Amino acid sequence: MWGTKLRYSISLASLWLLLLPAAGICQTSRTAAYFVRAALRAESPRQAVTYVDKACQLAVGRQQYKAAADYRFQLSSAFFDQSYYMDGIRQAQLGLELARTYNVTDDTLSFKYYSLLASIYSRLTMNDSARYWYHRSEQLLQARPRLVRLIPDYIEAYYYNKGSYAMRLGDQEQAAAYITKSVEMVSKTGNKRSTALSYLQLANYHFSVHQYRQAGIYYQDALNDFSPEAVDACWGYALLGNCYRAGGQLAEGLRLLQFSQKKYEQLVSQQQSAQDYDFEFESSYYRGKCEQRMGLSEDAIHSYQRCIQTYRRLYGSKGELIAASWTGQAEIAFTRKQYGAALKLVQQALLSASVLFADNNSGMNPSSDDIKAGKALYEALHLKGRIWFGIYSKTQELNALNKAIDTYGVALNVAQRIRRSFTRLESSYFFNESIHPCVEHALEAFSEIQSQPQAIQQHAAVFDLLQSYQAMGMADALHEKTVRHETIPASVLQQEQTLRQQLVAVETQLINQPAGRNQSQLLIRVGDLKRALYFFEDRLAHQYPRYYELKYTSRQLPLPVLQQKLDNSTAYLSYFTGERFLYGFLVSRSRVVMFRRVMTPAYARAVTELHQSLSINPGMFDYEGRPAANRLFDYLIRPIESQLTGIQRLIVERDGQLANIPFDVLEATGQPEAYLCKRLALSYSYSAKLTFSDTIPARPFRPISFAPYSEDSSWRDKKHGTLALLRNSAAEVKQVGGDIFLNAQATKSAFLRRMSQATLIHLATHATADDAHPEASSINFYPNTPDSLLRSLEIVNLPLDQIRLVVLSACSGNSGLLRKAEGILSMARAFRLAGCPTILTTTWSAHNQSTSQQVNLFYKHLHEGLPADRALQQARLDFLASPASQKWGHPYYWANFTLIGNPDVAFPATSPSISWIVISMLALLSIGVGFVYLRSRSHSGSQPDTPADLPAID
Repeated sequence: MWGTKLRYSISLASLWLLLLPAAGICQTSRTAAYFVRAALRAESPRQAVTYVDKACQLAVGRQQYKAAADYRFQLSSAFFDQSYYMDGIRQAQLGLELARTYNVTDDTLSFKYYSLLASIYSRLTMNDSARYWYHRSEQLLQARPRLVRLIPDYIEAYYYNKGSYAMRLGDQEQAAAYITKSVEMVSKTGNKRSTALSYLQLANYHFSVHQYRQAGIYYQDALNDFSPEAVDACWGYALLGNCYRAGGQLAEGLRLLQFSQKKYEQLVSQQQSAQDYDFEFESSYYRGKCEQRMGLSEDAIHSYQRCIQTYRRLYGSKGELIAASWTGQAEIAFTRKQYGAALKLVQQALLSASVLFADNNSGMNPSSDDIKAGKALYEALHLKGRIWFGIYSKTQELNALNKAIDTYGVALNVAQRIRRSFTRLESSYFFNESIHPCVEHALEAFSEIQSQPQAIQQHAAVFDLLQSYQAMGMADALHEKTVRHETIPASVLQQEQTLRQQLVAVETQLINQPAGRNQSQLLIRVGDLKRALYFFEDRLAHQYPRYYELKYTSRQLPLPVLQQKLDNSTAYLSYFTGERFLYGFLVSRSRVVMFRRVMTPAYARAVTELHQSLSINPGMFDYEGRPAANRLFDYLIRPIESQLTGIQRLIVERDGQLANIPFDVLEATGQPEAYLCKRLALSYSYSAKLTFSDTIPARPFRPISFAPYSEDSSWRDKKHGTLALLRNSAAEVKQVGGDIFLNAQATKSAFLRRMSQATLIHLATHATADDAHPEASSINFYPNTPDSLLRSLEIVNLPLDQIRLVVLSACSGNSGLLRKAEGILSMARAFRLAGCPTILTTTWSAHNQSTSQQVNLFYKHLHEGLPADRALQQARLDFLASPASQKWGHPYYWANFTLIGNPDVAFPATSPSISWIVISMLALLSIGVGFVYLRSRSHSGSQPDTPADLPAID
């Protein structure tokens, strides 16, 4: 996206202005000024360099070394502005060499050089060099903060360009941090053009995260401030047209793109110095994309070719937009089923998007670490895989199918390397969603090959593919956490942890505080801390090469290793939901089964109906989800039912909307209440790697429990409202044992102070899932104030590696925003990111009394030494066999608890205490008379239900 180079819009005239003060001092300076005027009239970069060389020689002769170095910088900047990038690099290198030779120590000049080189290299997509110079720039800025006061325009340009660079790499969170700082600095200057460029950059950011409406508003704001007779306005119209194209308004998009190019041609015809080659090839590319979507194939090919020709004159044959233009033409040929032509064109895209790859043979692919333009390389490889699959579909040639599979594999490896370069999970979430179609196409190719003789060998490849996709962001975060501890000294990691804690504290304050003047200051502080953290992480990569190397090393859990970890009674079941098919993959110790089902409207309706029937309080109404549960059993379990003989424990890796469905309630048609949980001990997994890659060490049973709202005195707060009383929570935590914190003792500070001493955490309290902002989801402690909330963003940064099990006995602990390739961004997930391997929590609003009884039964069996999944299954069976099922037989009351993570978590068996026996007997005897006092776990307190004799339940 455009915007980088204009922030260094310094013409050769700047050289003349620079010399004016010296022109009257001596003959030498006047001669230097003459050479600069000659450079201004030069017809080529070579002539300009010749004249500036002479000006520098004169300055050096007068021992004006800083002035000579400044001349080189100004010429380098001018070359950058005029798109002579290699000439700009050469002048910058000469200027730095001159400064070193004559010991010119000037921080302002050094920063100008570093940041300019970073911008040039990023424009050339020479990413290693760009990262190096951005690191040097940030290092100097951190060490010399006074530079912000001395050269504010250059500092603002640096933030602007660093944001553009991060945006091109796909790291949207980092881009936002730098763009925000640039906008903050520009707002203080009042410069109209700088303000317009800031609007443009904000628009580019919103465009990159697919917020096209907001992007269009900012593009229009930029156009309002640009001079209509400048190339700036041409850029504005082109980018607005591309925004309309991306948003589906194709005709309007094409009209604006055509208008921008026509206006540009008129400007250049009147003033040759207005020529901007970057505008020429970028606008041609945008126009080609729009024409292609409109079905104007020949026009699109012409636009793409024009982009390629212009790009080659500037940058050569390698780079992002030239690769994307080749890919665009290949897509047109592919759509026409001209597979041979499509392969040749996409091979050109691969050549352009990689650094060293130079093979024109369509059967060859670049290495996944040979990346010049990452996104363009991934998209070209994905398309090439589709082309090979198209050839297979037409000819049934097995060779073409194998090439499709190989190419998809390289594409996904490239995507993995891109993803791991991001510094914040939020950026990887957005990128991961774009990988979903490639995974689906790869699975379709794998499923085709299952009928071939070598199908058995392909099972491991299919499994690796699925595991590389599921919960990618979480897997990367935990992988990097492990690598850091292996390669970086503890003292350095503590510095980083301190910085993260400061950031989390300010972000939490920002969430808790209502909008106001102070909020803007908090936002600025958040941005400052994020940039400091980005710099710190960048410094780690430079100072600890082993960390950088291992960060990009994949650590999958191979299929044979998983099979060894499964005993004869346990199976692992993984799903992938695509647009056309649902794929299932069953692994046991002795066999592997892959199956595929067509995605139908009936399936989607069944998922929706079952979820609604389970998650909404039924009151006294009968269970209506059985038909949907029957259909989903036939769809999800029936294909592998015969393979489950002898299996007693099933670990399910859900995908897509299945993440909201407890498999416990699935039942075969004609067998009412033959729930799957009665046959199998069920647990759920983010991925096999996250579930089994680490061995859980044996640790003593040291529980710590919190129940802030078990008494009337603990839940009323005039200022912050009322929370429902949780009458059974005191008995619940007493059943757990260990250190117990009730009511006023159950504070957030007590939890943070004591959590490191425990191996099990039990929280019997209220919780709120925030779907719009998952990081703001919260768990309530005493008292009911914003400061007493434990937010998800805080949980993620807690040191919970010593915790073996978290039981979140609260509403919606596994509820939240659903993201492709990641699952539900829930509080349970936050605990997993913090290091806890197993979490037991709820999927919808918790019913106080039935939840507490199940918790008591769960701990009874956990104390007997059962692993967590068997303890939960036995608790359910006990509950369904007790008189409780007469009142609460609806799955809403008993199917809510979800066990996520390693199901083998267990503690040494202990003898049941008299107190537990008494509590259990009283709990069961109280069912008949106690349910009239049911309370919900909502934040709004008790409300009448329908029918009127039942209390409200979340």
